[in-house]
Amino acid sequence: MRSSAGAAIVGGLALVLAAAALPARAEPVPPLVEIPADVASAHPELASQKAALVGERNSLRSQTKAHAAECGSVVAGTAADRKCAQDNTRLSADVAAHIAASKRFNAAVAAAERRAAVCAAVRQAMVVDLRAAHLAKAIELLSDPERFEVDRERVLEDLGESAKGFSFEAVNLVTLGLARGAKEFARFNILAQKANAAKFASQLGQIANEEARMDRVISELKDTELVRRVFEYKSALNKVRIAEEGAKSAEMVSHTREAGEALLGNYELMKIKPPARSVSNALYGSSAALGSVAIIFVEGPGAVAATAGSAAASVAIGGREAVDMWDELGRLKEVYLDRRKREQMKDELVTRLGKVRQRQAELAMAAKGAACGG
Repeated sequence: MRSSAGAAIVGGLALVLAAAALPARAEPVPPLVEIPADVASAHPELASQKAALVGERNSLRSQTKAHAAECGSVVAGTAADRKCAQDNTRLSADVAAHIAASKRFNAAVAAAERRAAVCAAVRQAMVVDLRAAHLAKAIELLSDPERFEVDRERVLEDLGESAKGFSFEAVNLVTLGLARGAKEFARFNILAQKANAAKFASQLGQIANEEARMDRVISELKDTELVRRVFEYKSALNKVRIAEEGAKSAEMVSHTREAGEALLGNYELMKIKPPARSVSNALYGSSAALGSVAIIFVEGPGAVAATAGSAAASVAIGGREAVDMWDELGRLKEVYLDRRKREQMKDELVTRLGKVRQRQAELAMAAKGAACGG
C-alpha cells in the first residue's frame, strides 16, 4: 500500500508554493506585493526582506518537489514512510512560518504606502498654500489700479521671485508623483492618446518649443556645469517626444520624470551660482513647460483619480498650478494699461483662488497630525 501521509500533503505544499489550486486544508501562500519606488527609497530594508522571502520561497518549492518525488511511492508503515511523515511535518511548519512572514511583509509595505500617501498630502498642502498666497498677492495688485500703474515693475518683480520658490516645490512634487504612479500613468496615457488626440498633440507640441528655448538659454550661459545640466533637461524632453512618436507610454512617463529631476538639478545649482536674471527667469519658467507635459498623464476622461495624497494629485497639483501661475505672470505684464482687462483677470483669479482654497481644506484634513521629515 502506498503511503498517503508521505505524498499528499507535501504534494499540496509544492502546489501552494507554485500558486496552484490546493486542497481546502492548505492555506495559500500570499504573493509578495510590489514595493513602490518612493516606499523602497524610504525603507530599503523592505527590499532586503523581499529578496530573503523570494529566496526562501524558491528553496521551499524545491524541497517540497524533491520530497514529493521521494515519498510519492513509499509503502505505508515502513521506516521510509515514517521518515517521510516527519519530513512532511517539518516542511509544513516551514511553509506555515513562511506564510506568516509573507503576510507580515505585505502588511509592512501597505503601512509604508499609507504613510507615504499622508506625507505626500503634506507636500501637496505646502505647494497649494504657496499657490494660494501667490494668487492672493496677484488679486491684491489687480485690486489697486493706482499701485499697479505706479509701482508695477517692482511688484511684478516680487511676484516673479515668489514664483521661483513655488516652481521648485511644484517640480519636486510632480517628479515625486511621476515616480510613485509610473505604471498607472502609462496605462492611462495610452487611452488619452486615443480619446483626445488633438489636445494630446498640442501639449506635446510644446516640447519642441521648449527645446528651442533651452538652446537660447544655453547660448547665454557661461557656467559649464549649468550648461551641462540644462542640456540634460533638454535631452530628457527630447526623449519624451521620441517616446511619444513611438507610442511608448511607460518611457514617456519615465523621461518626463527625468526632465523634472534635471530641472531640479538646475534650480539647486542656481542657488549656489546665480546666473543672469534672464536665464534664471527662463529656467524657472520651465516649470510650466514640464507641468504641461506631466498633466497629460492625469487630466481627461478616465484619468487616475487625484485624491489627496495620491501620486495623481502630486502631478495634477504641481503641474497644473505651475502652468497657471506662469500664464498669470505673463498676462499681468500685459493688462496694466487696460482696466477692463484687469477687472476680468481679477474675477478669474478670485474664482481660481476659491478652488485652490477648497483644495487646501481637503489636504489639511488628509495631512492632519502627520509627522513627515525631509
